[in-house]
Amino acid sequence: MSYQDILMRESATLPEYMKRELLDFLLFLKDREKRAFLLEGKSDVKRKPKFGCEDIKIKIAPDFDAPLDDFKDYLV
Repeated sequence: MSYQDILMRESATLPEYMKRELLDFLLFLKDREKRAFLLEGKSDVKRKPKFGCEDIKIKIAPDFDAPLDDFKDYLV
């Protein structure tokens, strides 16, 4: 028995509200697959960058933790 036969037989026994949910889920899966295909570089669709993927390097000064002169009056 094929997947299509099983799907048709099982979905026929569902109540109407569950058939709508099943259809929504199938459309969701189809859309997700289409988006995954597009994001693999097979289209000009831009992907959202992932955190930490940039090659920028940040330098922190050696005296980064040193007290600031502006707060000298508040430090005891």
